[in-house]
This record gives sequence, structure tokens and C-alpha cells, in this order.
Amino acid sequence: MSEKRRINIPLPIVAVVVLVLGFFAAERFLVNGPEPQVKTETVVEQPVTVAKAPEPEPIPEPEPLPEPKPPVGPIVTPVAKTWSTYHGGPGLVGYSDSKIPESLEVMWRFQADGSIYHTPVADDSGIYTGTLKGEIYGLDFNGNERWHTRLIREVRDDGSERMERTDAPISCFMSTVFVPTLNGKVYALDSKTGDIKWTYEMEGPILGTVNLLDSEDGAPPRLFVIGQDDGALHSFDPVTGEAIWKAEAIDRCDGSASVGNGAIVYGSCAAAFHVFSAEDGSIAKNIELDPDSQVASGAAIAGDSVFGGSHSGRLFHVSMSKGEVLWINEDSEDEIFTTPAVNDELVIFGSYDGNIYALDRLTGILKWKLVTDGYPTSAVIAGERAYLGIDGVLHVLSLEDGESLWSYEVSDEIASPAIINNSIVVGSEDGTVTAFGAKPEAE
Repeated sequence: MSEKRRINIPLPIVAVVVLVLGFFAAERFLVNGPEPQVKTETVVEQPVTVAKAPEPEPIPEPEPLPEPKPPVGPIVTPVAKTWSTYHGGPGLVGYSDSKIPESLEVMWRFQADGSIYHTPVADDSGIYTGTLKGEIYGLDFNGNERWHTRLIREVRDDGSERMERTDAPISCFMSTVFVPTLNGKVYALDSKTGDIKWTYEMEGPILGTVNLLDSEDGAPPRLFVIGQDDGALHSFDPVTGEAIWKAEAIDRCDGSASVGNGAIVYGSCAAAFHVFSAEDGSIAKNIELDPDSQVASGAAIAGDSVFGGSHSGRLFHVSMSKGEVLWINEDSEDEIFTTPAVNDELVIFGSYDGNIYALDRLTGILKWKLVTDGYPTSAVIAGERAYLGIDGVLHVLSLEDGESLWSYEVSDEIASPAIINNSIVVGSEDGTVTAFGAKPEAE
């Protein structure tokens, strides 16, 4: 029987082999780490959603203005026979039938002791003007001084005088010049002598003119003025200065009261025109406007119609008897602080945007616009022309198309012009009063 041969491997060699194999195993697992296991995953593609930018909201179209409504009765434009207020007569329409020469030249010039920011006024005896620091002058129609009255608020302990400050237009009725002050006092001066007849005192400053209702039905005449702070209307006697009534406060009012058609009308920061009864001061109508249309200028009354501008740049035509808006014009691009001038066909006003606008009186549609670089005053109308100041320059415009026909630089700033005795009279920041017209021919 055969027997298999046995191979004997020395133990040292076996030990070496084991050590070598252990070294390689340790290097693989300790240094390189275990063999990574690769997993196979099924990737499911998701649809990519692209976010859309939000679509801009459409700009709403401005609401169309309501169709114009017809006025109540004819719009009878009152004619200023004498320039008793800063804008003609009590209705503040700024319209005269005077015959102003086509070719104007300086007739005369008067120098006052202080700046003049408001329109001169007149009666049958002469012309009257006032400065910011309470100097009141009476002139004749050739520009010569007749009298000069200094309104003294108080005399201090050292004997120095504290003058009244005035920043409201003066007026002249019944041979009396009425001067409102920032101290809340109204002075009544004799138009022939300048003597103080009486004073009426109220609380707070006055920025509007004193106006008069001279009734034709036999009722006694009455004066009206507005307190700026509360917008309360005061009524007092033009002869004695005694109070008749005071209406309820409304809201701040920087403008003047207009008188016409037996009523008193003005606008306020309450964004409304207010129609008052002259009898007892009760409110007959509150004609509300939109919230942005606070009123800071004077309103012009022609018949039952009232025309006035606002802070929103809108100009309104309202009816006193109906208590409603008849039309609105939105052509002005800024606030309206001027009082509109009204004739049989047009309503003309200056805007804080520097432009002068002429509207159709019945519809409110724009007829023409004159673009300027300044700030127009309240315009006035005589014949086929309009007269107004732009900064310190007096301009004459054609009513047909607004063309500037003539201009004259007076000062850095002039007030709204007055139409007195077939001439144009303006006060200015440099303290001058200048009359433009035709010089009388030398004999």
C-alpha cells in the first residue's frame, strides 16, 4: 500500500507570510477605508415650475367729470362802477366796462413808506392803498397824497410806537375805508380825511377783505368779514361798527367773503363753499367738494352762480340756490389761490403752476391757456382784454386767445391790478402805486 508524501513547511516561513498578508489587509481597511458600496437609485425627473412675475395692476382710468349742468337763471355779471374791493365790487368778479386805452403808458407814480401787497381801491373821492406795516394813504386821481394815517397798535413805555400789521386787502364803501389787521381788528377810516371813525375787534388774524351787502329792499346795509382761524363770519354795522351777529365757526379760512344775490359766500379748509343768510348768519347751503379741494381763495358771484378754485387745482362752478356743483374743470396742474374773473363768456384764473386759464363759462371747457414762468395774480377784465400781474410785470392779454399784447415791468412783485377811471392801477413790493393809461393831451 502506497502512502502520500507529506510536505513539511518550516514555521518561520509561515509566520512571515501571515505577517505580510495582515499588513496589506490593515492598509486597505484602516487607510483607504472599506470598499464603498454603490447603490443604484432610480431618479424620477420632476417638472420644473418657473415662477411668473406678478402682473402689474392696471392704472384705473380717472373718473369722467360729470356733465355740466345748466345754471339757475342767467349768469348776470355785476359790473364794478368803482373799484371798492380788491377784485372790483362786492361780488368779486373782477369785471369792469371801463374803456381802457389800447396803448398804455405810465400816467403817474406814488411812493409809499412800505411794501404794498394788495390791490388799491377807490370811491368817487379818490384812491386808497395800505402797506404791510399799517400805513394807509388816500390819493387823488392824479396820484397826489391827500392824507396819510398810521395805525398804531400801542405806545410802549419808552414812548415808541408799535404799528398794526396788515395782510388783508382793504375795501371802501359808503365813504369809509375798511382796514383789517393781523391783530383781529377792523379800522374804519373816513375816506375824505383818513380820520378813524371806529374799530371792530375780533379774536385772531384777518386775511380776507371787509365786504358790504347794501340791500335794495330797504334793509340796512351790513358789513361782513371772516376770522381766519375758525372761519366764523362776522356781521357789523358800517356806520357805528357795532356787532350784529357772529356765525358759527366752520374751519380755517384764508380767503374773503363774496356778497351777491342777497347772500354771503366763501370757501374754507372744510373743502366746501358755504352760503350764509345775511339776515341772521345761518347757513343756507354747504356745497361740499371732494376732500382734496380746500378753498383758500375768493369766490366770484354772478347771479346764482359761484366760481372758485381750490388746493386740488380744480375750479368749480356751483349754484347757490341748488347747493350743488354745476361743473368742474381740472386743467390746472397745481393749487389755485387767485380769484376768478368772470364776464359774459369766460372764466379766467391764474394757477400756482404758472399758467393762466380761460374757460367757457357755461361748460367749464378750456378755451385757451397761457404758459408762464411766474406766479400770476388774480386777473381782471375790461372790454376784450384781461389784465394781471406775473411776478413784477403787468400783462395785457387778448380774451380771444390769451396772446400777450403788452407788458411792463413795475417791480419784483405787484398786486392784482385795479381798474379805476379808465386806467390800470397797481401796487407793488417796492412801495409804489403806478397808474397806466393815456396821458392827457397837453393844452
